[in-house]
Amino acid sequence: MRPMRFIDCHAHLVPPHVALDDIAAAVEACAKEHVYVIAVTESVSEWPTLQQLWNHGAVNRGATNSEAIGTPRNLGSPTHNHYHAQVALCGGVHPVQPNEAYTEAALNQSPNDIPSTLPKVRAVRIDECTSAWSQALPTQLPNHPEWVGIGEVGLDYSPHVLRLAGPEPSKAAQRQVFVQQIQLAQRCQLPLNVHSRQAGRYALDLIETHYGSIPSGQAAGASTLHAIPVLLHAFDGKPSVVRRGLALGCYFSIPPAVAFDPTFQRLAQLVPLDRLVLESDTPALGPVPQQPNTPTSVKSSAEHIAQVKGLTLAQVADATTRNALRLFPRLRALWPWANDYDL
Repeated sequence: MRPMRFIDCHAHLVPPHVALDDIAAAVEACAKEHVYVIAVTESVSEWPTLQQLWNHGAVNRGATNSEAIGTPRNLGSPTHNHYHAQVALCGGVHPVQPNEAYTEAALNQSPNDIPSTLPKVRAVRIDECTSAWSQALPTQLPNHPEWVGIGEVGLDYSPHVLRLAGPEPSKAAQRQVFVQQIQLAQRCQLPLNVHSRQAGRYALDLIETHYGSIPSGQAAGASTLHAIPVLLHAFDGKPSVVRRGLALGCYFSIPPAVAFDPTFQRLAQLVPLDRLVLESDTPALGPVPQQPNTPTSVKSSAEHIAQVKGLTLAQVADATTRNALRLFPRLRALWPWANDYDL
């Protein structure tokens, strides 16, 4: 009898979001509890770090983007063995980026000396996806099956984000960068892992434009075999927007914060089981507010779904694992056990 397996479809298991020592502990815990992780990035600078972790279980701070790509080399460390066995990679550019001025100030000044007016983050720039490395990505990806998707990408229309560059310039830049990455995903035939805080319907507008409209005769909200390779992570849209996403064929992921957040509780009720997957959003959105989160907490997401839908935990684990394998087809080549599941 095969064990219950859980796939965390969205986690930030890379510095600076999680310290290296904590990453080592997290992947070891995942190995013990049969939890498998899709690690996402928010910026181009995180891509080589993620690749190094997957290749070697360590990070060479001086490595360039091109040097980070290479044949996996087992250094004999538990971090490498577990990271390589438990984690798949997903590269993207988030609509909110670290503010380099704040980062530099934090390195050279005490926290009390950093001006309170200096924001920690900035809105994405239009040129964010035009680096030589990202342009080379379509030729690199076919040789690196560990990269299973494009993300975290999308839109963030939170008021504090739009204030950073002004509402209209910020929205325009976000849309352009998102479209660039939709097109990249389509060229590479990879799924999208989408962030859409306070921008769900606008993200769906772009998704519909590039992936096609609702099939004729399909009722909004109906669960059918029609599906597109798009995951809407931690979706906060209204029920009508959720139903539109379902009709378009999107999948939705439920974070452990469903334990207390009514938005995610409603999402778990609205979305049929065949469109649900699990996510931790490590280190955020854990089951306890304001506490650090880890990938193994996706079990609590599955437990909530089971309770809401009147199912057993085993049924939810099986269904969400199958859904994740459908959504991220490369996982079947990366994780041999995935072939135990008929899709």
